Amino acid sequence: MKCFFQNFMSWGILGATGIFIAKTLYDHWPEVQTLQFQPLAGVSLSFAIAIAIATQLWSAILWGWILALLHNPVPKRWAIVTCLKNAPAKYVPGSIWHLYGRVVAAQDRGIGLEFATLSVMLEPLFIIAGALGLALWYRATSVPLILALAGILIVVHPIVFNRLWKGWRRLRRKKHLEQRLPNTLFQF
Repeated sequence: MKCFFQNFMSWGILGATGIFIAKTLYDHWPEVQTLQFQPLAGVSLSFAIAIAIATQLWSAILWGWILALLHNPVPKRWAIVTCLKNAPAKYVPGSIWHLYGRVVAAQDRGIGLEFATLSVMLEPLFIIAGALGLALWYRATSVPLILALAGILIVVHPIVFNRLWKGWRRLRRKKHLEQRLPNTLFQF
């Protein structure tokens, strides 16, 4: 019954998304027909697709590293395939279904719910920190960017993060897990 419900939900979401895209395309078809492509549009589109694929691959590898840092190592191939299989769900309304899919896939692999969820939550923080670092590379005098990057790096530092995690577990009245983040979080 559970499998039937999951398949029904998956196909239902896919069908609803398809209907939404078809209706939007139907409503705006005259505007689509007026589009004129520039001579180098194909080259630009190719670069854009290559960059999008590279970001998905990097995100998958980063997620695999985070799982390994949480003492749940997974093969890189599994992390990449799982992320790529769940990537289209990013565009379903709500924009969280790709994260849910990764948590479920990690649980199916034997990783606990807490660490699967934590890995999925940490990955965007590292990506945001990387983006802020790149932004600072080109604009070094931006104080808000520096403060945001410093805040993220302080929060994800293992000493601070372990204390926050322990406090969160106490708030939820659960015994703190013996498994902690290693103090070598930034040494891959």
